[in-house]
Amino acid sequence: MPRVSALIRQATREDWWHVLEALKVLNVHGVEHFTKKRVKELVKKHCVGLISDGVDVAGACVLEVEDKAIEIYALGIAPHYQGMGLGSKFIRWSEAMARGVEVPFLYANSYEFYGALPFYEKNGFTTISKVTDSELPSSFYTFVKMI
Repeated sequence: MPRVSALIRQATREDWWHVLEALKVLNVHGVEHFTKKRVKELVKKHCVGLISDGVDVAGACVLEVEDKAIEIYALGIAPHYQGMGLGSKFIRWSEAMARGVEVPFLYANSYEFYGALPFYEKNGFTTISKVTDSELPSSFYTFVKMI
């Protein structure tokens, strides 16, 4: 099993390729395509954290800081690093960021096919909405966690 540092570091503009590699896991069913252009924009405009094993990037988390909340815009863990608690480390990092800017809660949105419901529940989030629409690829959830 790969050995991964528990440290999350802030991504820089030069890290766009690593962020793209980590978020590729989310490019399924034609939803939210993370392209070179899109990832460069995210790194420039948002707070992006990376976890690495020293060679490969194990995961990335993109936060959108708003006036009264922080959205976990994207959280991706490379398949061979899943199940090691890295997603939960990103949640704790997101909570620390929220406390740092004094916002009272985090929220995230996810399609059902990502299987995120158990992950967010395990990390203390509550499901506040579920939208089922024939035009969506699957049900769409919104999760919230008070800080």
